[in-house]
Amino acid sequence: MCAELLYLPETRRVPPSRRAASHRCRVCPTRQACLAAQSDPQQLAQLSEIFQCVEAVAAGEHLYYAGTPAQVQYHVRSGMVKTYVINAEGDEFVTGFYIPGEIFGHVHVGGCYGESAVALETASVCELSLDAVNDMAEVGLASVLVRQLAANAGIETRHQINLKQTSSQARFAGFCVGMGERLRRLGRSPLHIPTPMSRTDLASYLGMTLESLSRVISKLQAAGVILANRERIEVLQEDTLKTLGIHANV
Repeated sequence: MCAELLYLPETRRVPPSRRAASHRCRVCPTRQACLAAQSDPQQLAQLSEIFQCVEAVAAGEHLYYAGTPAQVQYHVRSGMVKTYVINAEGDEFVTGFYIPGEIFGHVHVGGCYGESAVALETASVCELSLDAVNDMAEVGLASVLVRQLAANAGIETRHQINLKQTSSQARFAGFCVGMGERLRRLGRSPLHIPTPMSRTDLASYLGMTLESLSRVISKLQAAGVILANRERIEVLQEDTLKTLGIHANV
């Protein structure tokens, strides 16, 4: 048993997976953002066997908890997923927000998940069994998986750099610019950033207090740089945000 389990209430359990009876990558609405984008028809058929699709994960439903044995890696198909950790004092720290085409499910050395993952809105994910990773090589897609993992690592590195900025305004601007670029890769507008996460979650992710985040958002709205509500952040002056987020283009 991993140490993280000591901080979980006994009533918290991972819900069972609900796998679709048949999953065909070729009809997936987000296939251009994942491994399927670089697959030929034969590989697509094989991917449908290697990956299992979990449909309709409800908002607030956990996919796994920190400290539970890691069995699968997750690829977001739709919606947004939050990962977080809880320390020994019970404080929650948000570690990531994942959108379609991105991978989550970090495994610690002990073979357990290092963080918990919960859907922020109705979502669906594809599961890649850790035992089936070798099958990716057999269908000629191992290198594609490695590149996708590298892209994820790049997002995390950029976030760590953003956290080094002392200005709360710069951190928030860096987040908006970075998320905008991730949305652009999905063929979506980088100027309309969905925010199914709470303001408290976003503040935690950016390493600031809720009060500081609220002040930054109010200031940028007053300056006409953004327009924000509970559902999304609309970017009105993209160049201004890029200037404010000093390391946004790293």
